[in-house]
Amino acid sequence: SRGTVTADGLQTTTITGTWDGKTDVLSQIPMTVGLGRFEKSLMMVPSFTWLDNNGADLPLDYASSNGSFTLLKICTAGGARLFDVMGKAELNQSRPNPSRHETMIDFTTSEQGTTTLVITDMLGRTVQSLLSSDLTPGKHTAQFDATHLAEGVYYYILKTPSQRFIKAMQVIR
Repeated sequence: SRGTVTADGLQTTTITGTWDGKTDVLSQIPMTVGLGRFEKSLMMVPSFTWLDNNGADLPLDYASSNGSFTLLKICTAGGARLFDVMGKAELNQSRPNPSRHETMIDFTTSEQGTTTLVITDMLGRTVQSLLSSDLTPGKHTAQFDATHLAEGVYYYILKTPSQRFIKAMQVIR
């Protein structure tokens, strides 16, 4: 860490490190506090920025109170990890539907992690796996060629690290 004193006499500190993804501790701040006649020392966190591996700001919400701060909107299902606080996860209807040949499946993820997208028949048997990959939060599209399938109703299932979505699509001949 490195510190500087601002024009108004406040000390600022920059702390660097890497979050291990296993605990709720982002970083520990080494400090010596001189209490004098007081029972406690004030520590304010007026701003907090967490950077990704490319040095870009991550949009994190936090609350600061009594010398401590807490990150808000953290997804802990399946283990601690950060997610897009502005995003939402969803699975859209395939297009076109019904389909004779190729269909597109649009979906949005709100967290980074292994995401799968599979096509199943009415009995739940996997017909084809379209995706099994570590995706970043955002909008994605998968292309599916249905020409090898018999006419009927099929399901496409999207699984993210903490959510599961199912939609139906119809194949016609």
